[in-house]
Amino acid sequence: MTARCRRDGRLILGASVVAVAAYPALELLWLAILLRADNGTSYDAVENDNDLFGTVNAGNSMTGQLYFDLPSIHGELVYAPNYDGAPIAQWSF
Repeated sequence: MTARCRRDGRLILGASVVAVAAYPALELLWLAILLRADNGTSYDAVENDNDLFGTVNAGNSMTGQLYFDLPSIHGELVYAPNYDGAPIAQWSF
């Protein structure tokens, strides 16, 4: 992850996302990747450099950068494609 500070003191955090599919495939939707700050507030990506969207078949991967505007450098990157269920992956930073 990379971070840069805006003029108003908030952070723009860049997350490199590499999705590697196991059997049989992974449906990836970048809109389902969010950051949860250490205070519990969730933030959607404000920008991306590659549409992380589509089917990643077993043994293949998809790579891209997502950028988030958030008030803290601590939290979790969360992948929650099932809006009515729990995240299927999350990483602390």
